[in-house]
Amino acid sequence: NDNEDATHALLVCWYHRGLHGWIPYTTMGAVLGIMTHRRGFPLTIRYMFWPLIGERCYGWMGDAVDILSIITTLFGVCTSLGLGAMQVNQGMQRLDHGFYRGVNYNIPADEKYSTPTCGGTGQVCAEGKEPYGIQANVPTQIVIILVITLVATGSVVSGMDRGIVNLSRFTF
Repeated sequence: NDNEDATHALLVCWYHRGLHGWIPYTTMGAVLGIMTHRRGFPLTIRYMFWPLIGERCYGWMGDAVDILSIITTLFGVCTSLGLGAMQVNQGMQRLDHGFYRGVNYNIPADEKYSTPTCGGTGQVCAEGKEPYGIQANVPTQIVIILVITLVATGSVVSGMDRGIVNLSRFTF
């Protein structure tokens, strides 16, 4: 129901954007800054553990820390991209259907479109019903992820002077 959806939305928001979500980022940034600026180490995660493991940062322990940091960063980016694609997909569906204050204004009055979201993920259209417009489903989300990935890759490849500057101008 709507109350459970609202509660879940607040939980996800506070989990990812609350104070306790920023504490690890602040700690990592502070320790990286200290180890780079004060001690002259390269800007990699393995050297954050220099006070704990010392010279072993140059061996397999340091390699394991760097590999683990890359894997966790990759999983975090993938999770954020997936959640963002689901939100963009739902927003596109609402805009396409003209959803405003509980009413779908853009959907034809034809009986076959009486349940316009029946083609979404986990839903099957009843006999004689058809989905209408953009649907919130996995194929649409894959296309959204591909478009976002291509735009981000193109921006990074074209460099700071052209790609990232123009992307930031477009988004803000």
